[in-house]
Amino acid sequence: HMLGANDTGSLFAMLWWSQFPDAGAGGKCDKAFYKKWLPLRVKHNAFVLSLWACIWLLGSYGLGRPLSEGWRFVLCVSLFIRIGFALAWMFIANFNHS
Repeated sequence: HMLGANDTGSLFAMLWWSQFPDAGAGGKCDKAFYKKWLPLRVKHNAFVLSLWACIWLLGSYGLGRPLSEGWRFVLCVSLFIRIGFALAWMFIANFNHS
């Protein structure tokens, strides 16, 4: 769970990213990929990058540190996000499957 191997984790997201949308007839690229899916992926990634940039800025200026030390807060936030989500996922999965 810490690596995101569940169906809402980061490893699964990377697998989905590489496999979606399905190839068209004859193994060709989906016709809607460049018009629909690629722009949506770029917008989503830009949004996520901006959120991590805000966390970086909070970890540097918000804590009175130089900009170059924001990575410490990013790693801390990332670690606790993963721990919290893994714990929550284990409890939800145990209730749902018991």
